[in-house]
Amino acid sequence: MRVSVNIITQNRAPSLTRLLKSLSDAYYVGDEIPISFNVDSKVDEETIRLVSSFNWPHGPKTLRRRIIQGGLIRAVSESWYPSSDDDYGLLLEDDIEVSPFYYLWIKYALLAYHYDPHVSLPELSSISLYTPRLVEVVKERPKWNATDFFKRVHPNTPYLHQLPCSWGSVFFPQTMERILCLHEHEVH
Repeated sequence: MRVSVNIITQNRAPSLTRLLKSLSDAYYVGDEIPISFNVDSKVDEETIRLVSSFNWPHGPKTLRRRIIQGGLIRAVSESWYPSSDDDYGLLLEDDIEVSPFYYLWIKYALLAYHYDPHVSLPELSSISLYTPRLVEVVKERPKWNATDFFKRVHPNTPYLHQLPCSWGSVFFPQTMERILCLHEHEVH
C-alpha cells in the first residue's frame, strides 16, 4: 500500500502555507509519502517560491505546472496517476488543513475497509478526511451534518457517502482510472 499526497494550488500562498504546516506536523510512522504540487498556468510567483522551498523529508517532491489554464476539473483529473492497484492518491486543495493524525486514519481505513478479507465494500471508491456540510449535487444545496446525524451512535462515526471531492479524499486506483478514462472520452 502506497499513499501519495497531491496538492492542487494556484494563487493562495497564505492558505497553502497553513496546509503545508499541517502536513509537516503530521505522523507518518516512517512511511515514504511522495508529494506533488499541481498548479495551473496562472500561478503566482509567491506560490512557486513556496512550493520550491518546501522541504518534504518523507519522500520525493514533484511540481507539475500546466502550460494552458485548465480549471478545477482538469486540475483534479490530472493531479494523480496510479501506478499499481496498491497506489492511493490523497487529493488536497490549498485552502484546507489536515489533522496530525490524518495519515494514520488513512492507513487504518484502507486496512479496515479495503484490505480486510472479511469486509466486502466493492462500491468503496475513496476515503474521506472531511465531513461534507452541503449536498453539492442538487440545486438547492441543503445542509447536512453527519455529526448531528450520528450523535446517538458516536459523533465521529465513519460512514459511506457517495460524493467524492478534492477537499481531502484518498482515491483508489481503480476509481481514478475510471475518472481518467471518462475525462479522456469527454476531451475527444
